[in-house]
Amino acid sequence: MNYKEFRNYDSKTFIDQRTAAVASSPLKTSLVKQLEPKPLIAKFESTLDDLLRLRRKVQTKIDDLEDAAQASENARRRKLVEMNLAVEEVQSAFKSLEVHLGEVGKTAIRIGEQLETIDKQRRIAAEAKDLIYYFQDFNIKKDGALALDAFRKSGSTTEAQTAPIVRRLNAIAKEIGTVGTEMAKESIEKFSEELETSILHQFHTAYTKGDKEIMNKCAKVLTELNGGTSCVQTYINQHEFFINQAKVVSNGLFAEDDPIDKNSEVLLNPKLAKLFEEVKATIPQEWGIISSVFPNSVSVMQNFVQRVFAQSVQNYVEQELSVAVEVGDMYYLRTLRIVHEATLSVCKNLYKFDKSVIMVDTKSVGISAVLDRCFDDLFVPYTDNNRYVEVERRCLGNRFAERLANFNEFLVKKLENIFITYNNPRIQANRTLKHKQQAMPTFQTVGNILMGVTEKNSGSILNKTIAACPESVGLPSVSAMLEILEIHLEALERCKELSKLGDLARNVLAIFKVFIEECGEKYLVSALNMYDIRT
Repeated sequence: MNYKEFRNYDSKTFIDQRTAAVASSPLKTSLVKQLEPKPLIAKFESTLDDLLRLRRKVQTKIDDLEDAAQASENARRRKLVEMNLAVEEVQSAFKSLEVHLGEVGKTAIRIGEQLETIDKQRRIAAEAKDLIYYFQDFNIKKDGALALDAFRKSGSTTEAQTAPIVRRLNAIAKEIGTVGTEMAKESIEKFSEELETSILHQFHTAYTKGDKEIMNKCAKVLTELNGGTSCVQTYINQHEFFINQAKVVSNGLFAEDDPIDKNSEVLLNPKLAKLFEEVKATIPQEWGIISSVFPNSVSVMQNFVQRVFAQSVQNYVEQELSVAVEVGDMYYLRTLRIVHEATLSVCKNLYKFDKSVIMVDTKSVGISAVLDRCFDDLFVPYTDNNRYVEVERRCLGNRFAERLANFNEFLVKKLENIFITYNNPRIQANRTLKHKQQAMPTFQTVGNILMGVTEKNSGSILNKTIAACPESVGLPSVSAMLEILEIHLEALERCKELSKLGDLARNVLAIFKVFIEECGEKYLVSALNMYDIRT
């Protein structure tokens, strides 16, 4: 019986199978079926003996398997212990090796540092030897250093190697004050100027041809020679952008016969607008050239941007605002605001280009700081130290006075009449009688007229005069106040545009004080007081 058969084992079936042969045998003594237990007992005893033998065999097999399993387990444990010991030995060996490697590495580092120091000293000594040799050569030969000049012309890369040598010789010549070295100083200075002139000529020729590779080589040599300042100045001074803008500025932004209406709407000068468009197009284009030519591209780009604003933009702005000042305060303020807005728009465009291109390419600070400084320097002469606010206050006062001229004229006449009346009793009595005879309009009537509501029986001459021009009879006007508020709102918008963040609150307060003084105290309060006097 195997394991699968044992799983389906049934004791009843097993007994039936074992007793079937005994139970089915015919009985010899009787025809009636009777149970004979002896054959069954014999069969069961035989079966029990077989089962006991099978049990002993199974138990023996189990004992053998348990002994084998125990032996295998013991062998496995011994193997694990041996492996653990081997791993620990390997780890110990690795730790020891690591310690030795660390010691060897430190020794190698010390040796490397010493070798590097020795190499630096060797190179310094070699360079010092060459410098001494060239300096003596300059000091001996009156016509110049034939040795250094020959070295410069000996190969395609030696010119770049000559530049740092000349720079160091210049530094040595400035520091040495020993008698007898005057010829060397003069010769070194002359050779340096000749070398710079020669490389600048090569740079200019390459710039004319558009050869960026030669321009880059020349720029690197000049940077090693004297920082590259002369190269940068040559590039910027000869740039077509500045040459063209200088011609435009010299011709002027305005035609001499163009009349300017001080009350007209101010638009940005077309020439200035064209300049701003050229600036927005030129800066990205120039970065592509400068970044591929100059080793210190960010510094050169900063100089270029500073030159654009300090020369071209500033000349345009100064001409624009100088003409606006002569026209009048209001025209000047409107011009200043629109120029400020346009310039700020250009700067914002360049901020985006700097952040998305220049800073990404160079991984360093770009031109944003230079733009901020140039923008501030451009408008400081017009906005710093309350210059703008003073002009704005003066302009507001003049515009308010111009709008309320009829009211102020009536107020002056009224005050003169009051003064004369109180100083002459006879005139005062006649005026009192006349005042009683004349019917003054009621407060409701005046309010309806001022608000544009026409009464049915309001055809008197006085009411018609009030409706036509309330200020001429000393009454406030809704239309006048709306115009004054528009003037004040325009001033506040300019103040927000032209004021720095730290000065905005103070400037707004100064402008609001003008509004309160001119429209509150001198207009509305005076009108109400005058109405009280008449009633």
